[in-house]
Amino acid sequence: MKYKNVRDFKIEFNPKRLNSNEEDYIKEKVLPLLRHVGFTRIDFAFDIEENLSDYIYYEGNSPKKVGKFIGKNGKLETMYIGSKESNNFKNVNIGGV
Repeated sequence: MKYKNVRDFKIEFNPKRLNSNEEDYIKEKVLPLLRHVGFTRIDFAFDIEENLSDYIYYEGNSPKKVGKFIGKNGKLETMYIGSKESNNFKNVNIGGV
């Protein structure tokens, strides 16, 4: 249900990268302000020990838009699959390789 006079709000952060002051600020100042909150998207991240840069990703027969970001070491770091506007957008982050 949409509420009148309510605008969309987006917050994006990596909890792993917050210091304790930033964590406290979000818990004490930001979260209490959020009422009637709904989610349109939630992202999950997993740390995987195996080097995934050697794998090829494909799904079905439909062509996909694929963006690859190569690190200074010449290895794949991040791969975006599909359009960011799509509900099927995938982001594969291969950090630490």
